[in-house]
Amino acid sequence: MNIPPFQAAKPIESKDGLIAPHSAPNPTEACPIPSLLGNHSPQSKPFPLPRPMSIKPAKVQFAPNGAGCASRPPSKNPPPPNFYFNRRKTAPSVPKMLIQNLNSQNQENNPEFEKIPDLIKEIKLVRGNYIPDGAPKGEFSNDKELPIAKLHSILQQPQCFSKISENILKDLILLIKDNLSGHVPDIPKVYLYSDQNVSLTLSNWNEIQYIHKILLLVLRQASSLILAANFQADFIRNLFEFYNSPDFNERRSIDSIFTIFKEQFPDLQEVLFNECITRIHRHIHDNTSGYLCVGPALNYLNESFKSGNCEKPPTKELFESHILPLFSSLFLSHFYDQLSDICSLYYGIFDEIPHVSLHYLLNHWPKTNTDKQSLFVTHFAIIAPFISPNGHKHCANKLFYRLAHCIKGQNYKVVTAVLKVMSDASFLFLFSTFSDEIITVLYPELTKLSDFWSPDVVHKTQDIINKLKQMNPEKFEQIEDKTMEKKNASNSKATWESIALNAINLGEDFDHDIFAKELDKISFSSGGDSADDHMCPEKEIKQESTQETESETEIPTQNETKAEPEAQTDIPTETRTDNQNETDIKPESQAEPEPLAEPEPEPEN
Repeated sequence: MNIPPFQAAKPIESKDGLIAPHSAPNPTEACPIPSLLGNHSPQSKPFPLPRPMSIKPAKVQFAPNGAGCASRPPSKNPPPPNFYFNRRKTAPSVPKMLIQNLNSQNQENNPEFEKIPDLIKEIKLVRGNYIPDGAPKGEFSNDKELPIAKLHSILQQPQCFSKISENILKDLILLIKDNLSGHVPDIPKVYLYSDQNVSLTLSNWNEIQYIHKILLLVLRQASSLILAANFQADFIRNLFEFYNSPDFNERRSIDSIFTIFKEQFPDLQEVLFNECITRIHRHIHDNTSGYLCVGPALNYLNESFKSGNCEKPPTKELFESHILPLFSSLFLSHFYDQLSDICSLYYGIFDEIPHVSLHYLLNHWPKTNTDKQSLFVTHFAIIAPFISPNGHKHCANKLFYRLAHCIKGQNYKVVTAVLKVMSDASFLFLFSTFSDEIITVLYPELTKLSDFWSPDVVHKTQDIINKLKQMNPEKFEQIEDKTMEKKNASNSKATWESIALNAINLGEDFDHDIFAKELDKISFSSGGDSADDHMCPEKEIKQESTQETESETEIPTQNETKAEPEAQTDIPTETRTDNQNETDIKPESQAEPEPLAEPEPEPEN
């Protein structure tokens, strides 16, 4: 059923000449209706209408704010909305083009655009020094008073770059190049070789940060043709140098700038890839400089390999020449997370690289750097899942001997790293087929941690011992008995030594040397095999090399042994007897051989 839209009543003119809307007559008044009342004359009395029925007023529901509204049951077929009459008070929708035109008119009359050339000439930035975080950083109390801050506020206005001329834009780009090129100052050695990592900030970062913000505005709003003509490979190399800044805020800002470069300039991907390889190569051969840029370089290589945007795929030669040697470089803790990520990528692609990486870590073990030792142990757990089952037998022996020696040192940081790796049941499960060797090597050293000063270490040690027991209960009981026998024997020997010391203090005639000799004759049963009883594979290699050198110096024959005293007796031929001459004279075929030359020492690696 189509209901016509609502129409307002037509106004009528009253007797007084006023225009008023037509309203229905009052039902209480009399109304002559001849057609309905029959043939009545006009003089007849009007017919009275019946009184209207009393209608109850509708209930009123009051809102919380006090305004009431009459409740009405909803109709089953509500009328369609009236587009000509709407009681809602809505703001008029202003066209977007009109707003933009108004803004453009205001900007054309903006006098701040004329200040841009003067501000560019006024700006002269000088990098400050690196100071610990929290120290006073600048001379200006209010950053908005800086000329470069005023320039940034003007450039932030919408459509600013469309109003400035091309010459002003080139001057602005030249300002950016001059302040984002050059060498980053070296980190003071006091902070570089400190025991703890000191967070450093640039003393005038509140001023330098605006040049980074201006560069971001230029990259986002300037013309792509102008950007491509001014930002070439040289600028990329100079900008990458600022990754070596120890200020975290500056490195994060450089990272956001390179993100835009990678999105808008895909042609520079190869330049950035080569620069990352160059920075890594430079750090490997010169450990004292440029270590902070290694992390971003590894992160970029990892992202480019995963995304496939780089034309050069990951290769074994690149891993062995530029990635794996980073474990032996200085400041490994600053970029280990990025190095671990890219190594995991290589481990999943190539089957041989996990074995190569594990042998490299075992052969280049750091002897004095505890931070690097803990990182090596942590990386063992990353390599282990990628090693094939056939390769476990070649590396399990060396791996667990190294872990046992780490426990024996009882360095808290290294011991904690070892216990964290072995607490993972999946790590031990990978080498479950070699449970005899693992229990034989690890259990004697783990028992020595029972009286460690850290309760956390003692708790984790007991959990690992329980896991070893579950791996091979029979072998565990054998090693446990031998370890207890050896411990009891060492305790008894210590008891006898204490008795000797007490005897020395009591009697002056006690001969300690005789007691020591008798004490050595006592056989103390030594059970349990420790990491020292089983020679480390590295020591076996050294012992084999010494045996080879000894075999080169052969034992002299009987003729040579008889010729030795002759060379020692310097008796003149005139004083010798005939018997001496006859015995001493030898034919040329039996002449003494020349003494063996000493082997030249091998050059040290």
